[in-house]
Amino acid sequence: MDRYPSSLLSSLGSNLCLRQNHKVFKDEDGAAVLVTGTEEQEESIFEVAGILVDHTLPPIVSRDQVPKDKPHLAGQSVTITGLGHPNFAHAANGAENVHTLFSTRYRNLLPYVARDFRSFSSLTFDNRYVTPLKTGGKSSSLPFGRGVDPKGILHSALDRRGVHTEDNQVLYFEGIRGRR
Repeated sequence: MDRYPSSLLSSLGSNLCLRQNHKVFKDEDGAAVLVTGTEEQEESIFEVAGILVDHTLPPIVSRDQVPKDKPHLAGQSVTITGLGHPNFAHAANGAENVHTLFSTRYRNLLPYVARDFRSFSSLTFDNRYVTPLKTGGKSSSLPFGRGVDPKGILHSALDRRGVHTEDNQVLYFEGIRGRR
């Protein structure tokens, strides 16, 4: 393994590990972020291995991929499962623990809802393409990547209903077999 065990979401299956190594931080924009580190804090980023069982991913190539009445709600998502593997169960528990930590600070947070895929625990990760104007405030809108909106469908459907910010961007990595 070429990563620290603490970068795995399954390490947060222990509430003690979460509370000892991470805390909720409010950034200059008022957004809540999970951070790690005592002196110099960094945003916490976790890994979890699983099997892809559902997805809604770019590119947007048809208007049917964007909600007609509320295009600002358009988003992308992936759902993964571990098919009963104990490490995945720990990761799912870790996600719930992170939610609990945030809910102690933000009382109006929506409740955590554990999901299953064919009786196995699963995790869904999603992100909207835009931030509503009232929330995004003075943020300047970034262009959509060519791999996200190659035909400009999403851009034209939004028509000043939201801004595409750095927080809306999702980076994709591809595993390639071979020598390092």
